[in-house]
Amino acid sequence: MQNGGAIVAVGQAKSALPGAVETQTKAIGVILPPPDIRVSVEFEKRILANEINNQKFNFLKDGDPYNAYYRQKVAEFGAEKAQEGAAGAAAAAPAPAAPAPAPAPAPAPDKPKPALPPTKPLEAPEEEQYTSHIPEGLTSLDLDTIRMTAQFVARNGKAFLTGLASREHANPAFNFLKPTHSLFSFFTSLCDAYSRVLMPPKDLRARLEKDVADRSVILERALKRMEWERVAEKEAKARAAREEAEREAMLSVDWYEFAVVETIDFYDDEVDELPPPMTVKD
Repeated sequence: MQNGGAIVAVGQAKSALPGAVETQTKAIGVILPPPDIRVSVEFEKRILANEINNQKFNFLKDGDPYNAYYRQKVAEFGAEKAQEGAAGAAAAAPAPAAPAPAPAPAPAPDKPKPALPPTKPLEAPEEEQYTSHIPEGLTSLDLDTIRMTAQFVARNGKAFLTGLASREHANPAFNFLKPTHSLFSFFTSLCDAYSRVLMPPKDLRARLEKDVADRSVILERALKRMEWERVAEKEAKARAAREEAEREAMLSVDWYEFAVVETIDFYDDEVDELPPPMTVKD
């Protein structure tokens, strides 16, 4: 066996084939191809024998114009199969040993962390003087009426408010002028805000000029208000949770299940001998 083929004796080759191959030295027998090639050749012969009258398999014949293309595709498929076999052999080969990992460097000594600056206590922000929260369920017509009335009251004073209230006391659209109405507090807050806009404090102009020169002051003031409102909201939720827990604890007590342990009777003569009750000062 040599290169996947086999050497046959000269006598046997001459009896099996038309003739032997002659070389410069001596005649040798025909070299047989590897088994896979012999299988493909025998398969082609079997197809030609079975489909001799079928024109679809004429490309297997040497004289057919499509035979060259067929031979080319067979060669390409054979080359791909050989490459796949070589790749599989390379993958099956043991991988080279990985180099030993380098020793880990010694950990650096921990650096002392810088001390954090002490947190400043929260300071209550200034009261909102120009903000009025609109009540829920208020229609746009009622809101416009309240706003317009508040602007005229801020401009003309309390005398205008008194005259308007006496003149429109029977008009349902101006019921918010009555102190007992639910929208009276919202109306008065608008009047105060409009009055501050028309007659601002004396130091307001200086503060605004300072804010324009350094915008960081505005940002710092806004951050302080945000932190204050966040803490206030957190405390309100905690207080509501405590009240809810106390209410549930009170509801869980069955006040109708109790037992009388002992009774104490007070007679009239004993009450006379009791000392007078203590006052608030005591």
